[in-house]
Amino acid sequence: MWIRLLKLTVAFCMFVAADRAYAETDTTGPKKTLDYSDDTLWVSLPSRKDEAAYTWPDGVRQTDLDVAVFFVYPTTDVTGHVNNATLSQEQADTTVLADIQSLASAFTPCCKLYAPYYREASIDSFLRPDPDAGDAAIEFAYRDVADAFDSFLERIGDDQDFVIAGHSQGTTHIYRLLLERVIGQPVEQNFVVGYLPGMPIPQDTPLTPCKDDGETGCVLVWNLFLDGASPSETMKDIPLFVDGKMNRDDHDPFLCNPPRPDTADGYTAYAPKFGTALVASDGACTDGVLKIARPKEEWLTAVQIAPGWLHVYDIPVTWFAIGQDLQRRYASWMGGQ
Repeated sequence: MWIRLLKLTVAFCMFVAADRAYAETDTTGPKKTLDYSDDTLWVSLPSRKDEAAYTWPDGVRQTDLDVAVFFVYPTTDVTGHVNNATLSQEQADTTVLADIQSLASAFTPCCKLYAPYYREASIDSFLRPDPDAGDAAIEFAYRDVADAFDSFLERIGDDQDFVIAGHSQGTTHIYRLLLERVIGQPVEQNFVVGYLPGMPIPQDTPLTPCKDDGETGCVLVWNLFLDGASPSETMKDIPLFVDGKMNRDDHDPFLCNPPRPDTADGYTAYAPKFGTALVASDGACTDGVLKIARPKEEWLTAVQIAPGWLHVYDIPVTWFAIGQDLQRRYASWMGGQ
């Protein structure tokens, strides 16, 4: 039952339906490397301020920070196979654009957005009991993300400060990216902060969790639940890159250090089709997850992976808080230069 619910959740995918049919992609042989110097391999680039990424709530104004954001969107393939999407399928998928509109748009009021297409692993790659096939599909997708990140660094140059962000599968990939390509590497000197919602990250992660509003070079992690709900067994067994390989063991206890609420009364949620709504929370984490009181707006609880698990709302609920958090951290970053 929970697998069916998770598929329905991802299919709902930020309130926009998309018809798609995926053919299975062989992940066992050599894969063609994508050339991310080609602008068509990017969902969003600063050079073309597309409508999807730059759709904001009323009253939001541009506040230019000299920061580039590398954003990796979540899973949209819920077709019931362990496989990877093709590039043409990703580029034709309106659900990808919906994710950019609902999720990546949290960063465009302040920053320059770079969001690549990638040959994502299907949802079954994370959930099926055959971990070898699933891990191969996830590895396949990660290689695209890593290649895109290399191109991102070339595009922004050696002196550009940057942020890394994603959601769900996107967080799976950027978590590994931070471990392999950023921390301990020369580019770390330009790494401002990482936003890693929607995946269970262990408290003993090698990455540095952000502990206060002014800290930089660190990561923020959160998974959204209703008050009274607890992390499900599914969440505990989702694969994550640990000790040089994909690991499906229990990652509990989870790290939870979200951006603090944007108002004294809680978080202001935002979704393009529904507008804004106040979500009561003191920003506290319990059981390793961020818990909120049940909102009166039904659209904020319409889809739950398991009772009380509000996975698709991780970024919509914290949309304004992310922007405020990034501005505070960047001010601290500039003050420390």
